[in-house]
Amino acid sequence: MKRILTTLSEKWPEYLIESIVIIASILGAYALDNWNENRKEKIQKAELIASLLIDLTVKREEINYDLNGIAELEKKVNKGMDAWYTQQVLDAATIPVLMSPMFVDRLHFGNETQTYAGASG
Repeated sequence: MKRILTTLSEKWPEYLIESIVIIASILGAYALDNWNENRKEKIQKAELIASLLIDLTVKREEINYDLNGIAELEKKVNKGMDAWYTQQVLDAATIPVLMSPMFVDRLHFGNETQTYAGASG
């Protein structure tokens, strides 16, 4: 025990410096890891924001396309309704034109189908 105390009393500055270097190295490693994680999070956030902006742009274009389609549909329906109210008749050419924007298959409104016969009668 006396030998250990003698060695410690003689070499305490070396042991102190070595301990400080080890502690500083560990703290530096933690700081570097923390910096790297923050950098990765910033990159992920930037990528997420860019992705969201792209998605929002696409959705806005889809909505504008849908709104334009609805406006066209409204024009055609109003035209058909005006023809009905003024003439009380819908001709064979008007029914498919009115039905096409409603995403109804035109084949179901040919002159020879039961649907056309029912709608035109």
